[in-house]
Amino acid sequence: MRHTKIFKILFIVASAILCSGPIVLAGPVGTAFTYQGQLIDSNQPADGLYDFQFRMFDDSAAGTQAGPDVNANEVDVIDGYFTVELDFGNVLDGNRRWLDIGVRPGVMNDPNGYTTLSPRQEVTPAPYALYAKNAAADNDWMVSGNDMYSIPSGNVGIGTTTPSAPLTIMAGIGPDIEFVSAGSNADITAGAEFRVGTTNTSNFSILTNNLYRVNINGAGNVGIGKTSPSGRLDVSHDGSDSDLVVSSDNGNVGIGAAPSSSNKLQVTTNTDVVCARFDNWATNGFNYGVAGYAQGPGGTNHFGVYGYAYGGTNNWAGYFDGKLYASDAAVGTETPTGTFEVSHDGSSPDFVVDANTGNIGIGTAPSSSAHLSASTSSDVTCGEFTNWSTGGYSYGVRGLAQGSSGTNHIGVYGYANFATNNWAGYFQGNVYTSGNIGVGTTSPARKLHVSDVIRLEPRSTAPSSPSEGDIYMDSTTHKLMVYDGTAWQACW
Repeated sequence: MRHTKIFKILFIVASAILCSGPIVLAGPVGTAFTYQGQLIDSNQPADGLYDFQFRMFDDSAAGTQAGPDVNANEVDVIDGYFTVELDFGNVLDGNRRWLDIGVRPGVMNDPNGYTTLSPRQEVTPAPYALYAKNAAADNDWMVSGNDMYSIPSGNVGIGTTTPSAPLTIMAGIGPDIEFVSAGSNADITAGAEFRVGTTNTSNFSILTNNLYRVNINGAGNVGIGKTSPSGRLDVSHDGSDSDLVVSSDNGNVGIGAAPSSSNKLQVTTNTDVVCARFDNWATNGFNYGVAGYAQGPGGTNHFGVYGYAYGGTNNWAGYFDGKLYASDAAVGTETPTGTFEVSHDGSSPDFVVDANTGNIGIGTAPSSSAHLSASTSSDVTCGEFTNWSTGGYSYGVRGLAQGSSGTNHIGVYGYANFATNNWAGYFQGNVYTSGNIGVGTTSPARKLHVSDVIRLEPRSTAPSSPSEGDIYMDSTTHKLMVYDGTAWQACW
C-alpha cells in the first residue's frame, strides 16, 4: 500500500472511448464508457496505485450533479497513464457534461481525502455516441448495415422542432453546416463532381438573415445582392444599384452601372467622389497609375486616354496634380504645328513649341532665330514681366549676352519701326548700366557717348538739392549751368 501524499497535481489530459461493440438490433446498448487519462504528481508522471472519484456535472465550474459518484479504487497508474470504466446511467442526453475528478494515494480506507483536479474535464463526443446509438431501439431511426435512415415520412429537423423541408438545419450560434478537412484546407470532395443547384430554369439562391444574398438565374447570371442579375455577374450593395456588372453579351465590365457595348470598362457615379482611382506605389522602373495606348492600324482619332466634361462650369476633362509629360500635346486644336500648341479658337496659335528647335511662339509660330517669339495685332502689351520681390536683386526682365566669340551679342534688344511713336525701348523709372552707353554709335568710349547733337530742355530755375557735376540749360540767361559743389557756374 502507498501512503505518499499528493502535494500537487498539475493537470489531467483525458479522452473517452466508447466501449461497446458494433451497432446491432438485438438489444439496447449500455451506458458505460471507457475513460483514459494522464496524471501528473509533483511535476512528474504518476506511477503506482491511486484512488479516483468521478462525478458528472452540467456546468464547467458549478452546476448540478448528474448521476451518482463513481469510485475507482487502487487504479494502477503507469508512467502517468490510467484507464477506467465509468457508468453514470442515462445522463448523456445530448446536453453538455463535465467530469469532476478527485484523486488520492491508492490505499483502501485511506484517511486522506480526495484532491479535486481543476478544471473539470468536458465529456467529448465519443460517449455521446451512446445517445445516438440508443435511437435504434425506438421508432425514429432504422439502422440497416452501415446505413441509418429516418422512419417517419415527414420532415427532419436538426436544431429546430418545426422543420419546413425534408431536412432543415438551424443553429443558434455559428454555421448550420460545417465541412472540415483532415488536411490543411477545409473543403468538400466528391468523386467526379459535386452538384448543388436546380435541374430546371428556377433560380438558385443563398440566404442569410432571411435575405437573398446570392442568386443564380436560369440563364446562368450570378447576382450578389441582386435578385435579378442583369449580366453574367451583377453585384449590388443595396439590392437595386449595380456596383459591378460583367455583361453576358460581350464580357464588358461596368462599375456603377451596366456597361455600354462600346466600352470594355465603364465606370459611372452620380455622387461627389472619384469615379476611378489607380495607385502605383512601386519604387523602381517605369510606374504608371493609368496607361493608355492608341495603336489602331488605320482610321483616325485613336485615343489612349480620352476625357470628356460637360454640364457644369467646373467640370474638367483632365485634371493633373503633379508633373505631366507628353511627347506631343495640343490644347484647343486637333492639328498642332509644334510639339505643344494651345489655341483658344481651334485655329489661331496662342502658344506653340517648335518640334525641331524647341523655340516658343506666343501668338505666332516661333521664329527659328528666337527662343521666344511673341506677336499680337491688338492694342495690348505683347509681353509683361512683373517681379514683386522685396529683397535682393529683383528683375522684371533680365537679358544676358555671354557669347565667347563673334560680335553683336545683345542681352535685351528692342526694335521699332512703321510709326513715329514706336519706341525700341521705353523706361518709366530709373535706368542703370554698369557699362558705357552709346547713342548713334556701337562702340561708346565713355559712360555716355553721343554721336550727334545733344539737346537739354531749358528751364527757368535751378534744380533743387544739386550735386557737383549737375548740368542744366538756363532759359533766362541762355547759358549752360554747371554745379561746382558750392554754386552754379555759367560755362561762358
